[in-house]
Amino acid sequence: MLIKIQNTVRHTLIYAMGNISAKLVGLILLPLYTKQIPLAAYGMLGLIEMIDMLVTHFFSMGLHQALLRWHGLSDEEERKKQYTFSIFIFLILLCLCGFVLIFMARHWLSAVLFNDARFGHYFTILFLGVTFNILNKIPLTLLRIEERSVRYAVSVGIQFVIALILNIVFVAVLKRGLFGILIAQMAAPGILLLVLFPFLVKRMVLRPDIAELKKMIAFSYPFIFAAVSITALNLGNRYFLKLLGTLEDVGVYTLAFKFSNFLKIFFVDALSLGLPVVGWQVVKENDNPQRFLSKVLTYFVFVLCWSSLALSSVSHEIIRVFALNRDYWAAADIIPLLVVSVIFMGVYRIFYFALQIPKKTVLIPVLMGLSALVNILLNILLIPRWGVWGSAVSIVLACFFLIVVTYFNVQKVYPVAYELKRLFILFLVAAGLFLVIRMMHAWPLILKIPGKGLLVLLYPVVLYGLRFFDSVELDRIKNMFIKWRVKILNIH
Repeated sequence: MLIKIQNTVRHTLIYAMGNISAKLVGLILLPLYTKQIPLAAYGMLGLIEMIDMLVTHFFSMGLHQALLRWHGLSDEEERKKQYTFSIFIFLILLCLCGFVLIFMARHWLSAVLFNDARFGHYFTILFLGVTFNILNKIPLTLLRIEERSVRYAVSVGIQFVIALILNIVFVAVLKRGLFGILIAQMAAPGILLLVLFPFLVKRMVLRPDIAELKKMIAFSYPFIFAAVSITALNLGNRYFLKLLGTLEDVGVYTLAFKFSNFLKIFFVDALSLGLPVVGWQVVKENDNPQRFLSKVLTYFVFVLCWSSLALSSVSHEIIRVFALNRDYWAAADIIPLLVVSVIFMGVYRIFYFALQIPKKTVLIPVLMGLSALVNILLNILLIPRWGVWGSAVSIVLACFFLIVVTYFNVQKVYPVAYELKRLFILFLVAAGLFLVIRMMHAWPLILKIPGKGLLVLLYPVVLYGLRFFDSVELDRIKNMFIKWRVKILNIH
């Protein structure tokens, strides 16, 4: 069991490095964006990103999830190549249809989102980038299946470098603002697709399997609604802020979301890539998947709570470093709330995989849809009263609702003895330390930073004092410490 968990961690860490490199462009270039782009325009970018995610999830149909399952459970190489070709060709045809629809509706979308039809060409460029990203999912999924996590990381790293260079050229040099950002976001995945295409061709045969494709679509179509719902849950707040507030409110929320989303990209999204690879092996070998999922959830929440505490403790200092325009600084107060929603989404991802094991994927869109509805209702109630704060509170409560209803449904169809008491302790200790850290807000910087750092480092120490770790975990930690100490001594 420990070896399986270690493999999950190893692949997750490598995927995290690759995943974070692909998404870091927006953070690295924040000083440039906040200098070149007004807060309202940054709010427009936040709304465009919302459409990007919705369209990507809808037109990808979750078929990379089906490829993981069909490919992973098959022992025939020829059949695997047929599955890959069938999905790839289907997605090309689907995206061609999508491009026609988006092109026809581009001015309407611009008028609805920005109250101005002049920005319709933004959505044409956007969908080209979406198409490239969707098609890239196939070779990247194959790299995951073959456990080529290093090559996966290198591939998305290439996209990161290209996107970074193009953003600098179009935004800093050519001064094309939001239009330049969209051009860079479209070109980078297009170039990556060209790089990965030879790898993909070797893993396809030019013979579609229509019968299996229908089965894969039947398996994966619930993921469409689930993904659209989760996007509405995570990003729909931006639309309601624009509707009930201003584009400046959207800009503040978008910036806070990007920093909290750093944890989602590095941990939650990376786990979503690493867990199925090892998880389906555990299921296939019947190696007690319930215990595996329970332990993964506990360790994962420990990492999420600790990293969330670290990010929340320095949110004000980070915002002032990255955002050169003072109009953006209000985002710092929202970050701690949004990282709580990231922790809840991390918990949900474990439940999400558990529902796939008994093929209960039809429950996923229902539960996500209910949570998105809760989020919408809370936004309508709270934004008029509390503005951006109301939006942040809405997402936290909606995500909490999601994990509660998903937990009870998992227990009905695939019972897992999750360590609920230990999870509660992890949350409680992190929240208590954060409240103490908040009391240091008025301290001089020379005392505040070391003080916050010390309290963050005390997180596992407090857990140890509360006897959180069992004897097996303490032995593993002790052995790791001894092994690393020997390595350090050998270096010196």
